[in-house]
Amino acid sequence: MKIVLISPFYPLRGGIAQFADLLADELENQGHELVRVNYKRQYPNFLFPGKTQFVEKIENEKSKALPLFDSIGPLSWWRLRKFLKKQNPEVLISAYWMPFMIPGLWLSTFRLKMKKVALVHNYQSHEGKEVERKLTNFYLSKQDQIVALSELVASQIKQKLSTKVGSIPHPIYAQFGEKITRKEAREILGIPPEKKVVLFFGLIRDYKGLDVLLSAFQDLNQEYFLLVAGEAYGKTEEWERAFAALGKERALWHNRFIADEEVRNYFSAANLCVLPYKSATQSGVTAVAHNFHLPVIATDVGGLKEFIHSNKNGDLVPANNSQILSEKIEEYFSKNKEEKYREVLQNEAGLSWQEFTLRFVRFLQDT
Repeated sequence: MKIVLISPFYPLRGGIAQFADLLADELENQGHELVRVNYKRQYPNFLFPGKTQFVEKIENEKSKALPLFDSIGPLSWWRLRKFLKKQNPEVLISAYWMPFMIPGLWLSTFRLKMKKVALVHNYQSHEGKEVERKLTNFYLSKQDQIVALSELVASQIKQKLSTKVGSIPHPIYAQFGEKITRKEAREILGIPPEKKVVLFFGLIRDYKGLDVLLSAFQDLNQEYFLLVAGEAYGKTEEWERAFAALGKERALWHNRFIADEEVRNYFSAANLCVLPYKSATQSGVTAVAHNFHLPVIATDVGGLKEFIHSNKNGDLVPANNSQILSEKIEEYFSKNKEEKYREVLQNEAGLSWQEFTLRFVRFLQDT
């Protein structure tokens, strides 16, 4: 089957780009003809809150995608439309995660005579407005099929649209290398070996609830150490004050994008990963944590409970409640849950990219 996949790809950074490359690689491994269409530009610089949209050290040989789509470049939309007509794939897959991209995606692809499929990473913006919701539903309604990465998101879309919707769980991220010893990881990061280390990992925005976790840490004693790894988008003053209050003996924040080769250091150093999100669809961080057999405590929002099962491989807590979160963290250590949960995660293989792609293709072929 000939497929064109429009998505951020390497050398753009972030989970969606990594997801696209892994999916594309596996589609090719399974014998499909795959054309990767990358973004020349995702956001204009004045709208992008981070330091850069690209990885720091670009290795040209790793870049397999054609940078044809500019989210704010109408000329690129016209060129992409011509390119798609010439390629004439059986299936056109577009990664979807925010309404800002819709004008370009829609004008590049509407009325093209090929099956159109939206791969939905995020259905509704965590900080979205009503006009954005309507725009999202308009765009998705023009697709022939929609694939969501959690049952919850699939059900939300089905409530609004008549388009055929499928759900396939987010596969495990296994591309970050083997776990190293906790001792070695903590030496690399400069964390005392005796600490109970709680990890918050990934891009930081308000909806991810870092403020709730910082508040929870005020109720924990000196044995606990907060390890935060990820670049902050937006105003950071409040978070910085909270870190200063904890002190260097109890907290470490690497406020930057974490390169692939560094990821295992953080997940190997930690006893526990916490996702204190105020809203969510699913989380790629869970897929990384489970690859390293690191238990997760998360808030019971969105589709997170489809991957985290209380008293089995992790725990769920209510959102926006720092007291319950601190109590659950204390309970995790006092009842020695780490060993039990890790054993469960070791026996749960998680969904591989091979199986995810097989299911994806079966759904595409199910007309």
